[in-house]
Amino acid sequence: MPSWGLTVRNIRDTRILRTVHEAADPMKQNITISLDKEIIKKARVLAAKNATSISRLISDELTAKIIQEERYQQAHRQALADLNTGFHFGGKGIQSRDALHER
Repeated sequence: MPSWGLTVRNIRDTRILRTVHEAADPMKQNITISLDKEIIKKARVLAAKNATSISRLISDELTAKIIQEERYQQAHRQALADLNTGFHFGGKGIQSRDALHER
């Protein structure tokens, strides 16, 4: 089994430090979610490999997803505004039907 330099003590100390740090943040609020047992087991391993908690993993991923969605919505609004404004490609404009069909 590969070693990532993690020990039970390091993991525990990291959790304690993060718990103390997170508890001091009045903007954070706990939620309860239900996950499949196998997912929880794999999440624990992933969190340990990254020296973080499952809560932090979920928080970071959810934050990234929300930021991505907000950026998409902003780009979407800007694209629609650009389409409504229109683009000038240097043409001479639209000629009348009669001018186009002069014989």
